[in-house]
Amino acid sequence: MTYEEVEGCLNKIGVPNVLVIGDLMIDEYLWGEVERISPEAPVQIVNVKREAYALGGAGNVVNNLVSLGASVYIASVIGDGTNAHLLKSKFEKLGVNTDGLFNDPSRLTIKKTRILALSQQVLRIDRENRHPIALSWEKRIIQYVIDNIEKFAGIIISDYLKGVVTKNILKQIIALGKQYNRPVIIDPKGLDFTKYRGASIITPNLKEASYATQLELNSDTDVLKAASILLDLLKLEAVLITRGKDGLTLLEQGKSACHIPTRAREVYDVAGAGDTVSAMLGLGICSGLYFYQSAALANLAAGIVVGKVGVATTNKEEILHYAAEEQHSSHHKIKSPNEIKEIITNCRIKNKTTVFISERFDCLQSAHVNLLQRARKLGDVLIVGINNYVETKKSCSISAQERAHIISALDCVNFVFIHEKENPQEIINLITPHIVVIGKGIGREYRLNHSKIEEYGGRVRIIEVMP
Repeated sequence: MTYEEVEGCLNKIGVPNVLVIGDLMIDEYLWGEVERISPEAPVQIVNVKREAYALGGAGNVVNNLVSLGASVYIASVIGDGTNAHLLKSKFEKLGVNTDGLFNDPSRLTIKKTRILALSQQVLRIDRENRHPIALSWEKRIIQYVIDNIEKFAGIIISDYLKGVVTKNILKQIIALGKQYNRPVIIDPKGLDFTKYRGASIITPNLKEASYATQLELNSDTDVLKAASILLDLLKLEAVLITRGKDGLTLLEQGKSACHIPTRAREVYDVAGAGDTVSAMLGLGICSGLYFYQSAALANLAAGIVVGKVGVATTNKEEILHYAAEEQHSSHHKIKSPNEIKEIITNCRIKNKTTVFISERFDCLQSAHVNLLQRARKLGDVLIVGINNYVETKKSCSISAQERAHIISALDCVNFVFIHEKENPQEIINLITPHIVVIGKGIGREYRLNHSKIEEYGGRVRIIEVMP
């Protein structure tokens, strides 16, 4: 999709109510140092320095949905101890509705502990159950969905094979989705995919699709064949096979297959990427987008999170910015004055020098380009203010927005914003750049209060340019 198409799709996504059903767990991270070997056994001793807890399993889908702007409801069964209370408190902090979250005192709340030292995982400890929840808990989840189905825009089922997503629950929820015309999006697991029959769309990865179809998936043709088998066998509306570095393959009923290439520039950590795909795909479908549009957004979202360390989330703003960067679009460079202020603040934290210059740029000349290139050499980040102050005797031949896009296309320019001030002093006071550049001999000259700029630690540089 083009930047404009991505922007249009994201604008269509409001705040739909999305129900997530699935296996929940707590991810515990223990960071420490290894200094010696235990005298009791030939194992490392990890001296724990820091610990953190995160939502795992279907909880990560919830976390992604919240970050993307959805109103989220959760339905599941957990235990009744410390870890269960921790799960519930994390959901409440996110604003997630937990009326469908049930506590079974006889059941263990799943917890996965990762011990990390020397920037790598030393050990993982799993405390879990895999046996199916009792019939009484199945009935409570199903009744909860029946009572609330009309308020949900759609349902995402995240199956981790830990016992919550039973065949009976799948059968009943898929039937309810059809009855009330609500999409049911499923992230599947296991060898038996027949339990997902009738869902709107499933999102297996290559290994899962291979196991389910008993096919070796070594080529685009193989992947398409597997998708076709699953589509027909399970009576689905669509199948989306996630292929890691090779992107996504989408096959819909009655349509040609669509391959969406990966959008990840750098891969640091693939953990949780499947949950991000489920969340963005589900949110798009629940908001009325087509399968292809939702899958394309999911691909962008996954490309962002694999570029972050650890299980991560993304949001609409990051996706839009990422789409602009991928297409070398100028849109991601154009900001508001308040966004510029935040950028400059972040640059100060990172010890980067910001350079600011304000001009009309009504008719771009080689002298303008020369001025900007020379200004860029004064620091790390060049910010250009497009002066849209309209004098009575002169009007600009092109709009400020057009001028902003033209200036943004220059490699030496990092960010652009539009302002309406004849003299940019007020803007400078707001954004507080390190260096303010005045171009002498080109454009309109204005006077600045140098002492005011020096008060916050800035300075003024004059660059003389021959027109």
